[in-house]
Amino acid sequence: MGIIKIKKLDPHLATPTYATPESSGIDLSSRVEVEIPPGKMVKVPLGVVIQPPAGYFTLLTIRSSLTVKGLMLANGVGIIDRDYSSTLSGQEDEICALLYNASQTTYRIERGNRICQAIILPTFRGNIVEVKEISSSPRGGFGSTGDH
Repeated sequence: MGIIKIKKLDPHLATPTYATPESSGIDLSSRVEVEIPPGKMVKVPLGVVIQPPAGYFTLLTIRSSLTVKGLMLANGVGIIDRDYSSTLSGQEDEICALLYNASQTTYRIERGNRICQAIILPTFRGNIVEVKEISSSPRGGFGSTGDH
């Protein structure tokens, strides 16, 4: 089992953890109190820097409990490369979530609310080869497997 290094930037927030023994995602909390008006995006700092083991990256997703209330990550998911944890200047990069409110009402996030999950996944870096043709498939294109 590899080590996931997490540095808390706010000692008063709960340490990120897996909610249950079978959870795939590590719960991350809002470092600030913020309101997100309908149809608007707000950048929410999560108060941590994460460095997964070599050969892994962090996938940031919104908690499903917020999705049913109309909140989503503005870009769907966040991909946080392993080397994002520090810059050349030595500054640490806090993980943030850009949240979009698709509902008709303003949504309030309290400081310390769990809003996202970090899922640690292996990185695959294959050799990129430019080709003139791609093998055909009998499946078809977008939506070709039907509506159901």
